[in-house]
Amino acid sequence: RYCKAVLQQESIPIEDKLRVYTTWLDSLGNSGDIKQAVDETLRVLKKFGIHFPKNKTIQASLTLSNILKVKRGLKRGNLLKQIVSLPIESDPVRLKLLHLMDRLTVYLYYIKDDMMPLV
Repeated sequence: RYCKAVLQQESIPIEDKLRVYTTWLDSLGNSGDIKQAVDETLRVLKKFGIHFPKNKTIQASLTLSNILKVKRGLKRGNLLKQIVSLPIESDPVRLKLLHLMDRLTVYLYYIKDDMMPLV
């Protein structure tokens, strides 16, 4: 109830609402309304330009494509070097979005959704 009141305030930038979104989405997930938690998390991520396909065929295709990229990278031996050389994320908005994506993975796992490997 309080979360929705804050989230409906137009004067607050969406970046400043991310903590409230996280609290509200955790509340949805913890109360058993996991499907709504997934839908709302996807909606919030979409506002930041993070999109996930809803089409099952596209999801399967992207999952397979990502698996093959990882396998190729491992065979070449450069994937681990690339991962280790990545800079540490310090942007507070991106860190909050990563946290939302982490929660999304948990929600998708619970409902056994095919989108989980894409997160």
